[in-house]
Amino acid sequence: MSINYSCIKPFDGNVIEHSVRGGTYSQQAQKILQKLSESSESSADRKASYGAEAVNFHVLTAAGGTIFLCIADTTYRQGLAFEFLAKLKAEFSPAKSERDTSVMLRQQTDKYNSPDADKLKKLQNEIGQVKDV
Repeated sequence: MSINYSCIKPFDGNVIEHSVRGGTYSQQAQKILQKLSESSESSADRKASYGAEAVNFHVLTAAGGTIFLCIADTTYRQGLAFEFLAKLKAEFSPAKSERDTSVMLRQQTDKYNSPDADKLKKLQNEIGQVKDV
């Protein structure tokens, strides 16, 4: 259960991406970003998820057209994926350099891939351990 790829596409900038695993995630993301970019300038945030084979694409399009996207295993909880994208949105600033944004993207991806990231699952595991006693 993990986020395999994440990226940020500013409305008028280059795609900043981070890939945890190899594969064709970048090409798949580019296709989705292209379609979303055509209609992304909006006055309200929008969320969407798309399924494909063994992964899900989760997208948060911010007001103004910046797109936050992650590709995660199908077992990765959707709510946690959108929490991750909301965190990226909160941390992102067009004034930051691409390098700084890339570092933030990698750090947040690593954080949300940590076993401690999913607090709900952690609580369920702890309850299960108490029941076993």
